[in-house]
Amino acid sequence: MGTGNLMVYLPLVFVLAGVAALGIALRVGRELPIHDRQADAIVGGLLLIIAVVTQGLLNPRYSNVYLLLHLDLLSLWVFILAGSVLMFGLRPTGRYWQAWVILLTMFPFPPRLLILIFGGSTVAAGLVVLVVAVVAAATATARSSRRALTGALLAALVGLTVLAILHVGFPGAPRAVYIWLPSVAAPVIAGLIMYHDSSRTGLVTRRMFDRLDRPLATSTARRPAIVLLLVGAAVHFIQVPTFAVQPAVEIPHLQIGRPLTVPPQWREVSVREYDWARRVYGTDGLMYRQELVALDGNPAWDRANRPRKIVADTISTNRPILFSVYPVNVVYNLVGDRFSDDVPIDLDHGVQGRLSTLVDDSALLTYTRMTWWWGDGARAQGIQLLSVDDHQAGAVFPQPELTTVANVNSVLSVLFRGNAIAQDRDPNFKDRDLIVTAANQIIDAQVEAAGRAAAS
Repeated sequence: MGTGNLMVYLPLVFVLAGVAALGIALRVGRELPIHDRQADAIVGGLLLIIAVVTQGLLNPRYSNVYLLLHLDLLSLWVFILAGSVLMFGLRPTGRYWQAWVILLTMFPFPPRLLILIFGGSTVAAGLVVLVVAVVAAATATARSSRRALTGALLAALVGLTVLAILHVGFPGAPRAVYIWLPSVAAPVIAGLIMYHDSSRTGLVTRRMFDRLDRPLATSTARRPAIVLLLVGAAVHFIQVPTFAVQPAVEIPHLQIGRPLTVPPQWREVSVREYDWARRVYGTDGLMYRQELVALDGNPAWDRANRPRKIVADTISTNRPILFSVYPVNVVYNLVGDRFSDDVPIDLDHGVQGRLSTLVDDSALLTYTRMTWWWGDGARAQGIQLLSVDDHQAGAVFPQPELTTVANVNSVLSVLFRGNAIAQDRDPNFKDRDLIVTAANQIIDAQVEAAGRAAAS
């Protein structure tokens, strides 16, 4: 949240769920204290087990997409739901099902995908969260289907108006402003208008608020409270995957936002820019692909002494955390391919590279990958080098492509079927020497270019 990421919307979800719950509570009358505490204990206990398993097993298993999925937030939602069932019972919890659905949007994977589909801008983020606010307003005002529709339309009108004012008058406002201001104004203003109308027509009286002050229907909440405290304390000590917010290596005057400086041992065959990178890595996000061919052959790299070809993909952004949020399988169409675990490699100038393989079983090709990221103190740059075991001049490389829907299927397949379907368990780093040498030569060329820029 501190980086200005989409996660700044998380507290807002609790506010909107509370708004919806308040509206439901004002409509619910007194109920008989009929509870099957045995059923409550069984359902609540199963939900607690699901929460712990999600946090303790699934989170570490999918650590490479931790920030994209945030399964710990899904675990948190299940934990809160379990607590409500144990403390208050199944029937009262189910009565607020609309508020629980709104609270489920704390799981950020679906909102992230929708934002990417709608362009990835701050306006898109504001629109997606505004939808949740409109649903909350409709739920809070839903004394009838007609009033729910009226409340939703009023909230949508208010939210879109505020969003349009921000877009036209304050285009450089932080993402948090685009997310919070329209989504808070929409249900609040719509709710006040609907409340005034209900008071004027006699639908709402002060006696309605007496419903908020009533004794609990359950009388055996002490044991569930102790269980929740113990489980919550245990979950607290489960480690979540770590991630980097800033690059570990910063080189002043690093030439970020342009293609890489080609080292003298290589020649550039082509260079291409991908405009859609802005949808993923922010309005200043830039992505280039350069095809590089070695000037000379090397028998250690090719038995026929043919000059080898590699591709270098460069992504630049002023929001470096996005390199951890959107991993490589988001910006490439790699559905069905298998990855190996990363192997840390010490490169020149203190850069920490990560070596891995990518196997395309359909084309019977194996790619060797080297990735690293660094910065200049203000912006960050991620670099991926790829070589392929096809040494022909027309060798095919994975193309950068924002295939959101296809990659959702890939992520869900891994989630439900396990890592084995997307894992290269016995990697063969055929081009290890080639890719490490090329990485060091490229790093040296960028550092020298930064030195020349500093001197000038």
